Amino acid sequence: MKNKLIALSLLAVFCLFGLCACTDFLYYPNSEAYAIGSCDNVGEIQNLSVDWSAGKVNVVFADVDTVSVKEESATALTDDMQMRWLVEDGTLKIHFSAVGLLTAARCSNLHKTLTITLPNALVLSAFDVSLASSDLHTDPFSAKSVRVSSASGNLDVSVISADDVRLLSSSGTIQANVVSTPSLEISTSSGTVHAEIGSADRLTLSSSSGTVNATVDSSDMLCASTSSGRFSLVAENVGIFQGSSSSGDVQATVGTGLSSADISTSSGSVLLYLPKSLGFTLEESTGSGRFDCDFPLVTKDGTHVCGDGAAKLDISTSSGHIGVYQK
Repeated sequence: MKNKLIALSLLAVFCLFGLCACTDFLYYPNSEAYAIGSCDNVGEIQNLSVDWSAGKVNVVFADVDTVSVKEESATALTDDMQMRWLVEDGTLKIHFSAVGLLTAARCSNLHKTLTITLPNALVLSAFDVSLASSDLHTDPFSAKSVRVSSASGNLDVSVISADDVRLLSSSGTIQANVVSTPSLEISTSSGTVHAEIGSADRLTLSSSSGTVNATVDSSDMLCASTSSGRFSLVAENVGIFQGSSSSGDVQATVGTGLSSADISTSSGSVLLYLPKSLGFTLEESTGSGRFDCDFPLVTKDGTHVCGDGAAKLDISTSSGHIGVYQK
């Protein structure tokens, strides 16, 4: 009898942990206050907060006077499967489904498209979107703060202006178009970053495993890195540039505003294209590769000086070619 009770207890524990391993229970406070399903007019809002499990989220700005939310699915939705929304203290909060529902994306293959339509004139205080396995597309918009995070999905985000922008993805492509912000961070653990940036005082671009491609009009400080992938930058006016790659090439084309650059790669080449009129002082080292430069240089004790030597450049690669060329 005792052995039977032990066996039943172990079976119960196994079932419990087995269930938890393949499911995910949704929870958010004050769930009983949330409305169910789509709505043509949720009321006035200042902030947007979205937590979406699977499918796609579209944020649309249009010539409308009201804020609406709409979900669509190829699957017939029960009440528990429908989205929940609530406007609380000026914040529109949206959740994928009812509290306690097993995450449909993982256990029932439920994918839903959420469309949020906002007035063109609305400038949000906070834009906060969290995605589990979903894509995101936004029309161009302005907000004081922009936060987007995705565990697995592609991000396509367009920001006109914001005080602070953070776009993060664990696995997926990030397409970003940001016109103006003092602070911008774009990062993916496994995926590609494509960024078109107007003005960003501080700009950080990174990918652990993937390519980073960026065009930048203006930035006081730009930091870019990739652990395994290629980095390509075109920057009209950047003050300080820091670029690194553990395994991949770094290519950068910069303008006359450059004051310093520190570029390194463990395994890959570094190609830097500069204005003909730029004066610089260059320290370079390559463990296995060659150094090329088509600027007129004065070299002394391994230091290369061009013109007035104003911009300070430090370029190194353990295994690869270093090239500094006139653009």
